[in-house]
Amino acid sequence: MQTYHAKGCPWVVRCLYQPASNNYKISNIVNHHNILNIDGSIEKQAHPITNDHYLLHINQRQLSIEQQEEIGNMIKSSAKPALIAKTINDKYQIKLQNSDIYNVKKKVLSDFNPDLSDIQNVDAFIKKRIEIDGHNGFQIAYDQSSTETKIEILYYQNNSMRKLFNDYGELTILGNYSYWSFYILIYLLIWYNLDATYGLNSKKYCCYIIVVVDNNGNTQVVAVALTAHETSVTFNQVLQFFTSINPASKVQTILSDKDMVEAIGFKQFFPQANHLLCTWHTNETFKKHFKKSEQKTILKQMIDTKSKEEFHQLKNQLYSISSAEQITYFDNNWLNITHKWATFERKNMILFG
Repeated sequence: MQTYHAKGCPWVVRCLYQPASNNYKISNIVNHHNILNIDGSIEKQAHPITNDHYLLHINQRQLSIEQQEEIGNMIKSSAKPALIAKTINDKYQIKLQNSDIYNVKKKVLSDFNPDLSDIQNVDAFIKKRIEIDGHNGFQIAYDQSSTETKIEILYYQNNSMRKLFNDYGELTILGNYSYWSFYILIYLLIWYNLDATYGLNSKKYCCYIIVVVDNNGNTQVVAVALTAHETSVTFNQVLQFFTSINPASKVQTILSDKDMVEAIGFKQFFPQANHLLCTWHTNETFKKHFKKSEQKTILKQMIDTKSKEEFHQLKNQLYSISSAEQITYFDNNWLNITHKWATFERKNMILFG
């Protein structure tokens, strides 16, 4: 899938507020767009540096309400996406992608009734999904502390999803997919489309997705939960929903991010499973604490190496260019759990690559 985000780009400007003068002072600047090797030489350009590429960035493709309505009218007239994109580009110099048109289409064709309450709209969609599935795949927990009727957790898993878990549940991956629009997510859920969308709503629910890996190496969604809060109590309830209708003993390995592992008592629900950290999330966490490009390169190599000796050589290299604070952080938070994230210690576990 083509992406226009500048992943891995080191360019940054950081400013510190100066109370005495009531202005900001630049504290750090990296004024290039190159991914560097450990020795400081250029490995590759992080992304193209052209005006056309800049216009493809999502921030340059934001649509006003009037523009969305204009696109909606073209969609209702059965205009083809290519024609819509050309028309908008010619008129507003906005380089729309298919995903932008798709998001507007979903909004235009949404069945949400503005005259109904949130709960009434959700209830209507749940009934529609049950009618399509031929059975009820929902479990709902309500906010007991509220005087109003508020959904705390909306859990969904139909029979097809349960079968996928029964077939491929040895490796189960738990992911927090950040705060997406409650309305948009419900709509995508209803129609079996779980793609991300930038459409946001004042009702911001957290989306947890549980997936497995099939025999072709593809991830398959086996459960979805929307939660009003991102707490251990809330997600423990999600796991309670999951294990109440699925054979938890099927799971041999669970992958998740570190925060989730620390917050949730996985052993309570999957006592037989190995609990490992997602290497992508691990690498993203490293990037927050180790800012130098050479540090990031070494840490990525530490994740990927299959050799214990090479791992420790890389660790020594990392420490040689890190501050005492960074070394202490790594020792206290990561070096004592290498079996959860370092490839050389996970070679014999079920990970399907």
